[in-house]
Amino acid sequence: MTKLNRLSPETHIKLAKLRGRFVPRQCFNDLADAIRDLEDRRRAEISQGLFPEAKGLAVIGNSGSGKSTGVEYFFYQHDTLSLLADGKETADVASFVVPSPATLKGVGISCLSGLGYPLMRDRTAGIIWELVHSHLRELQVMFLHLDEAQDLMGSQSEREMLAVVNTLKTVMQNRHWPESIILSGYQIY
Repeated sequence: MTKLNRLSPETHIKLAKLRGRFVPRQCFNDLADAIRDLEDRRRAEISQGLFPEAKGLAVIGNSGSGKSTGVEYFFYQHDTLSLLADGKETADVASFVVPSPATLKGVGISCLSGLGYPLMRDRTAGIIWELVHSHLRELQVMFLHLDEAQDLMGSQSEREMLAVVNTLKTVMQNRHWPESIILSGYQIY
């Protein structure tokens, strides 16, 4: 049996500090530029009373490559975007983790709960997503971030995957308040 060298508490503290640091790389800078561009476009359209179809982003990479960390870091560090928080009347960004296993209905229920509107009785996926969109509009959310988005397509049938795509497309095409959707996750082959 091999003897393992035990790390000192001080070493664990140093390692924890290193894990807590974010070092921007070019891929993060590209992501930040893309989100800033979406934000600038959307703010210009809102100032003119225009609500054309929103654009979306897919942040795809290997597990542990920093997708979620990069998106979260951008949202927390970008001073012109406000994050959804208890007690706030408006927010520019609502960010949720897709529950696993994911269904369109389950993701909608999770979003409603995160928006502060837990569902009290059973509804269809279509009605749930109408409620999600209604609350996003009420809060003036410009960006809906869904992390672990690969679970939306994981073991879904072709029909279910089409329903997911159409639902997300509807959110981005709403003529009264379209939201940009940012999906982060690893690629499914």
